[in-house]
This record gives sequence, structure tokens and C-alpha cells, in this order.
Amino acid sequence: MRFAPGGRYGFALNPKADLAHVLDAASNRIVQTADLPGGPDQVTFSRELAYLRHRDHATLLMVPLAMIGREGAPLPVIDFPGGQQPFSAGSGTALADNLVRTPGETAMLVAHPADRAVYFYKEGMAAPMGSFSNYGREPRAVLVVDRSLRETRPGEYTTTVRLRQAGQYDLALFVQSPLMTHCFPLQVEARPGDRRQRSVRVRFSAPPQELTAGRGERLTFELIDEATGQPIRDLTDVRVMVMRTPGSWHTRLAAPATASAGGGGYAVTITPPSAGTYLVTVASASAPLALHRGGGWSFRVSGSPQGTDTEPLHGATSERGTER
Repeated sequence: MRFAPGGRYGFALNPKADLAHVLDAASNRIVQTADLPGGPDQVTFSRELAYLRHRDHATLLMVPLAMIGREGAPLPVIDFPGGQQPFSAGSGTALADNLVRTPGETAMLVAHPADRAVYFYKEGMAAPMGSFSNYGREPRAVLVVDRSLRETRPGEYTTTVRLRQAGQYDLALFVQSPLMTHCFPLQVEARPGDRRQRSVRVRFSAPPQELTAGRGERLTFELIDEATGQPIRDLTDVRVMVMRTPGSWHTRLAAPATASAGGGGYAVTITPPSAGTYLVTVASASAPLALHRGGGWSFRVSGSPQGTDTEPLHGATSERGTER
């Protein structure tokens, strides 16, 4: 059940009975009912239309909002293909919206699990204009994050963003017409009363200079508080991600604290599966340290001991080179 813009008229869907009801909140009554075979189970709205999804086929229905609320009148519907297969043909049911309005209110995004795609539909078209690849995965739902700028006064454009922490940022501006890109430096100050965010860096301890595919190698490192220069000890949520680049292979490993002299160290055993170039990054929510800031050590791997790959190894970074 969901109410249309304005808050007076609501749509209540009954997929088991194949019915869609229009409720009038002013009179507290059902004023229109439509028989919609296929199990209508989702509804969302643009400024002028209601979009209804059917569970058992790929057709989407549109209802003009200007035509609802007329007691006893038929509910007018317009259909268009929302995909190639029924929405229920995916491996699971949707727990959130498959249909979401795009910024500007003239187009919709349709997440189709069975087609493994997100379709872009422009209002007034007979079919979707195109689709976004989901790389072979099933999109169960879709969400739009609006970061567009809007003109609030002549020549002045604004938007609102929330940044997680203070620091130096680059603000990238893209304008499509006229075509323009520009980056602005942006200094974000800490919010008054907030505790100082700890700045953390990773210091690898003598990383191995050469690795072999299929052979485990122990890697040790420390997390250093840059304000004090002291190691951060005994964290229990330190994780390491090892990824091959280019490529899609990656793995995440827990890195427990070690019992080395003085403490403050963490260790993990990595086993690269094949020859190539790899990158190691570190993360810890309690440090705090994010993966994109917890880098990094890059290294090359030769073939397995039984293989014929004898490519010389190079590129393993020294401890000093990893402090960035």
C-alpha cells in the first residue's frame, strides 16, 4: 500500500486476488477497483503516473494520477514491456522497490532480477530506452542517490551532501551542456564537539620480495596512529583484502594481532592463486581505517613451483614506500 503525491489517494494491491484498489483518505472508502491479472505487488509514483509491477509477467502498467479518485469509474491503465521475462522468474523475491523514479521525475529505473539488468524507461516511450548491465548478477532492487545541482536563483546552483569526516577533498563538477569539467579544492572542518578523528597508516614489516603462485606467505604489518607515532594494539576487526589487478579475483582475510615483542603487530598468510600483479589493502572499523585508505603493498607473483613461468619478480614496495 502506498499513497500518491498529495497524500489523498492511495493504492492497495492484492496480488493473490489480482486486484488494485484506490483509496480516498478524505472519505475513508475504496473508490475504484481494477482487476489486474498477474499478481500486482509493487506501486511507485512519478509526478503524473502510478507505476504498477506484476509478479507473474514482465509488463508494467501506468495509471494517470489525474484519472484516479472518480468513484465507480474504471481505472485507466497503459502498459509497456518492463523486461523479457516475468519478474518472479528470478531466484528470490524483492524485499525493496524494483521501480524507482529518477531525478527530474520523467523517467524510471526498473530492476529486473530474471533479465539481470536495470532498465531505463522514459515516460511517453513504448519501451525502455536502454539498460544498465549488472555483470551477470540479479538486481533485486534499485535506489537512486540524487547528487545533481539545481538552480535556486538565477545563475546559482546548489545541492546538499553529507561528508563522513573532516579533511581535504576535491569537488569534481561535471556539466553536460555546455560540456565542462572542473575540480575545486574543498576543506571540510570537524563539527564542533566531535572527537578528533584518528589518522591511521599501515606500516608493513619487511614484505617478501618475491612470491610464488599457490605457496602461502606470511605478511606482518602495524597500524600506526599518525598523531602519536605509536602502534595501535590488539584490535579484533583488522581485515586484509588481496586483489589481482587487472582482474576480478580477490579475497578477504582476518588479520589477528601477533604476539611479537612490543605488540602492535598483525599478521596474515596470503596465497596468490596464479601469476600476476596483486595489491594488498588493510581495513579496520575500530581504528578507523577504510580499505581505500589502508594501502597498500603491490607485488608480482611468478608461476607455481611446477610451472614454467620464470618471469623475474619486481615491484615489491619497501616499508618506506608503503607509508602513504
